[in-house]
Amino acid sequence: TLYPAVGLLFSVSVAASVLALKHNSVALAIIGILGAFGAPIILSGFGQTSLDVVHSGQSTSLIVYVIVVDVGVLLLSTFRSWRWLTLIALVGSLFSYGAWHEEYGTTVSLLISQGSLTIIFLLFVGATTFYHIIWRRTPRAMDYSLMSINAIAFFVISYELLSVDFRQWMGGFTLILSLFYGVMAYASLVRNKEHVYMSLMFSGIALVFLTIAVPVQLSGQWISIAWAVQGAVIMWMSFVLRMPQMRIFSIGIFVAMAVRLIVVDT
Repeated sequence: TLYPAVGLLFSVSVAASVLALKHNSVALAIIGILGAFGAPIILSGFGQTSLDVVHSGQSTSLIVYVIVVDVGVLLLSTFRSWRWLTLIALVGSLFSYGAWHEEYGTTVSLLISQGSLTIIFLLFVGATTFYHIIWRRTPRAMDYSLMSINAIAFFVISYELLSVDFRQWMGGFTLILSLFYGVMAYASLVRNKEHVYMSLMFSGIALVFLTIAVPVQLSGQWISIAWAVQGAVIMWMSFVLRMPQMRIFSIGIFVAMAVRLIVVDT
């Protein structure tokens, strides 16, 4: 009886979302998303622990349900800039993923766990950016906050999932994440050259992950050396690209390098 009940509640949520889009009502959209994420919890979808349930596919169906809901959020956020809807959906997705992984983390493969998290992450990258990129709108402070929360949550949870078996590769993982946001910065700049704020935001996130990748992968004095080189390169790029905002970040790296040099290395 679990699947029909969840399906009915999900159908109600979809209807609320369609009406919200038709009547441009963020209140209806929020009601719909709360109902969608509340359905499995209300019906004890995360409370099944028997082997029969696990073997029947329940372990993956719940996370698939969350992903389907997030696809709906992506579609809504592409046409409407409803920031509170995106925030509630992001928090609901992270909470649902945490509850799912707590229940089934030991019975599913790491590929499914990390793959599901990555899909949720990419969906919310789209949910927080597509509206501004497609319609060429300037993001606001809350939009930047949503982008940052999504990036930070993905990195932290991924680090917890992968560090046990793939600790030696985590620096490369962080570097790939930095490159991803670098590509996003370039794409947003090409799409909307008049409003560079989103591109600067993505560039900042990319630089943060690039800085984090150094201590994640290296150790000892090599961290200070790598930070010094990185700070010098970013300072040089700030003059070449005529972006003074990058100099502030470069100075921050030099400060971190100096503190580590004096406190740790010395």
